[in-house]
Amino acid sequence: MFKNSPKQKLMKKLLFPVLIVSFLAAGCGSSQPTVQNNPVPVKVANHNPASSTPPQEANANINQTNNSMDNTNSTKQADLMAILSANAYGYNITVSVNGQELTLKGNSSGGARLFNKENSYYGSASPQVLKENGMLVQGNNTFAIKYTKIDPSSDKKLHIDLQMQGYSSPLLTLDAADASGSVEQTVDIEPTQPANFKSITIER
Repeated sequence: MFKNSPKQKLMKKLLFPVLIVSFLAAGCGSSQPTVQNNPVPVKVANHNPASSTPPQEANANINQTNNSMDNTNSTKQADLMAILSANAYGYNITVSVNGQELTLKGNSSGGARLFNKENSYYGSASPQVLKENGMLVQGNNTFAIKYTKIDPSSDKKLHIDLQMQGYSSPLLTLDAADASGSVEQTVDIEPTQPANFKSITIER
């Protein structure tokens, strides 16, 4: 082995601090990577006051929507419901409402429930039921009745009446004892009984 001379030992002592400083300055021996801060740019939307709806205009739009809903509700028809009853023993009968013939049979006792197509209770009924019974309208309705006595010599009488829901008495009544005849009568039908309501009675 070679021994360092005193002069060499002195040089090592002087150079060692310089080497350490150079080593650290170069970043050598560092286990942590260098991190560069590159912030992600954030886009900020520009506020354009002209594109915003002014409060007054927004309130006007809301009021217009509410008025449209009120108009829709006001045009919706109220429920109309009636029962047409027939005691027609000894008679053949035909009954039509606003041109639509009912499925009542003669020489028997029966009835038919009538309503308007917009009725909240019967609105979801089958197309067949709506066709056969949903013919009432608010306002004028025309009832046409034709009848013929099966045995002209019998003393049987025909009785037909129309009772509106909520009315105090029948809207229309037909009592007939003759051999045959026909009746056509227009009646005003309203959701509630009018103050000037008068029952119509026809006798033959």
